[in-house]
Amino acid sequence: MSRRLPSHLADLYAERHREIGQRLRDFTRVPPEKWFYELCFCLMTPQSSAVHAHAVQLELERIKFFQHGQDVVHLLRDPATYIRFHNTKHTRLHMAREQWPSIEAILLDRGLSARERRDRLRY
Repeated sequence: MSRRLPSHLADLYAERHREIGQRLRDFTRVPPEKWFYELCFCLMTPQSSAVHAHAVQLELERIKFFQHGQDVVHLLRDPATYIRFHNTKHTRLHMAREQWPSIEAILLDRGLSARERRDRLRY
């Protein structure tokens, strides 16, 4: 089965495919020790400012949240870097930290295709 984009999306893709490819290559250069904090960013951004989420991500790195697992809800609640649903997202950050060894093992398993890794991470 062949999948085709609607023409308006195909046109946009044709205009931007080089930029998209470059951005994807940028992600391949993120060192593994930063992957956890990239996940934190992704967990914080839904319905929140990416600028705020990035500022909190940098602060989580600075205080070594992964190593210490401290309470950081105040960072998410701070008006300067406000993250909507901060209590829920705070819980998710801690869950990601606890589950990181399993998540990282899937990400590093080169015996799996990208699709298989994605599917395993969904559950």
